[in-house]
Amino acid sequence: MAYLASRRRETRAIITAQSTEAIRLVHIRIRRCRRSLLKVALKARVVALMRLFRAQQTAARMTGRALAYAGRWSATIVAILISLLFIVFVQDTEHLRTSEVELACAQMIGAALALLLSLSIIPAQRAAEAFSPAILQLYAQDRWLLGAFLTLVATTSASVLLGTNFIPKMDARISIGIQFLLLGISLDALRGYYRRILDLLNPQTAFHLVVRKCAGLVNHVGRIVQRLTRIQGLASGTGEITDASRAIYFSASQVSHALRFWIAHLDEIAHKLIPRRDTSAVNAIVTGMSNIGTQYSETRRNSVLLIPDFDNLFAGGISDISDVLNPIYERIRVICEDAAKSSNELVVKHCIDALVKMTTHAMTIVHSSDGGLRKAPLAFSPCFWHGLCTTTALKYAMDDAALTAVNGFQSILLNQKKDLYTSELEAQSLESLSTLALASYLKNDAVWGFPAIKAMLIASRHDIDLHGYHDTPTLTTVLRYARSYIPFEVAMDKAGKRTQQTFPLCDLGFRCSVPALLEVVAHQVKREQDRWQNPFDEFLKAAADVRDFYRELSRTDFENRLLRKWIVDSLLATVKSFSFGAATPRRHRRSC
Repeated sequence: MAYLASRRRETRAIITAQSTEAIRLVHIRIRRCRRSLLKVALKARVVALMRLFRAQQTAARMTGRALAYAGRWSATIVAILISLLFIVFVQDTEHLRTSEVELACAQMIGAALALLLSLSIIPAQRAAEAFSPAILQLYAQDRWLLGAFLTLVATTSASVLLGTNFIPKMDARISIGIQFLLLGISLDALRGYYRRILDLLNPQTAFHLVVRKCAGLVNHVGRIVQRLTRIQGLASGTGEITDASRAIYFSASQVSHALRFWIAHLDEIAHKLIPRRDTSAVNAIVTGMSNIGTQYSETRRNSVLLIPDFDNLFAGGISDISDVLNPIYERIRVICEDAAKSSNELVVKHCIDALVKMTTHAMTIVHSSDGGLRKAPLAFSPCFWHGLCTTTALKYAMDDAALTAVNGFQSILLNQKKDLYTSELEAQSLESLSTLALASYLKNDAVWGFPAIKAMLIASRHDIDLHGYHDTPTLTTVLRYARSYIPFEVAMDKAGKRTQQTFPLCDLGFRCSVPALLEVVAHQVKREQDRWQNPFDEFLKAAADVRDFYRELSRTDFENRLLRKWIVDSLLATVKSFSFGAATPRRHRRSC
């Protein structure tokens, strides 16, 4: 009996434990379901709130647009309401003096037309004095002014026509209601004309008209050239269209003369606005010039033809596209110099940015020679003029503009491609960066010196990543420039101007210091190569150049300055890079 009782107790305990575990699992599942439901509810609430917010934004945007259109046509809307009220509530039509009302409305609309013609002299006078006489042509062809004039002419003619009672059976209420409507349309046209005059008094509107005019010319000529080349391809039967054919068609179009005409007028306006300190307007002109040049070069992308330059036969030839681009570069440089004389650094920075953008865009326009060499023939000129603008910024001690120039040259160097020959562009950029770095030592509080050196080192790493350590690496040029900075660095350190500043070539925390660059070359050693080629050639060349660099530095008198410690630390870090090449590849060992 005791045994049975104990068995019953054990059974009850097991059942109780199982039921407790089941209840616990049920509670856990309930909590999980509750949490999942809460998450779903929270997500649904967030989605609902986002949709509500978007609906509110859409409604606000639509309401704003509706109010804007309603404000633009407010007189017409009021005239429509008055016409409807007049037609509905006026019943006695026998005593209405329809002809007098119609003639009075016609006189009012005619007076509005006369006022419009008298107001038209204001933007013309402003354009002739403040801008350029050529802008008068664009103002005379403005579609908004022409539309307002034609609207007033149409409403005046319609009002006079209704006054002649040419439809005898027309109800007098309808005739007067139409007169109210014509009067409202005329007042809205007059108001739109007034707003357009205010826009034309803004200098940026004139520049936008010039840019739109030039864009229209380029697009029109581009379409014509495309049609002619297509016809030529069909006539020849081969369907092949050469770049020379397109270039000949563009040269015959004389579009370059028209673009140079408008560019000259933009330059004239800019020099008038610089003494007035109208920075935004001058920047708009520079932007407009760069946009014209960029659009023209983009349209000529597939019609790049190089002709021999008899002034420099070894330059590789020049393109007729430069007939439009070179005046733009020169005028931007002149604007930059004029703004620098007026101490307008914002305009100088904008000129530098515009030339950088034109350079990077020109690097995408590629010309392939018969030998397969791919070049960017339009990229050197804007980079050269960029260097001249940089010299202007240094001459007038504009620190922000100098920093902008450093960032611009770095962007140009990093936009180089592997299969594109841009050695001249690279040499020009490095020379300008070196000039910036040297100029920083002439000013105690210069902030662009180390960024310029870092930009050159970053360009060296980009060159190693693209081409490896080839015959003419960028690092060799950078190290040659860097050796000339060391005596100045010692002088700056001696004067206490290098507190908490480390020379970039020796900064072990900088990813493009000399030890880091040698390590990058070491990582590029290929273990599987041709058996007759030494896989360590590039690494040994880089090591020899770095060795010569430190050997030249050892002849410098550091006068117990901290710079000597930094150079020694970087030298020790450079020695560690040789560990990556300690193991000789097996295939090369067998060949040896």
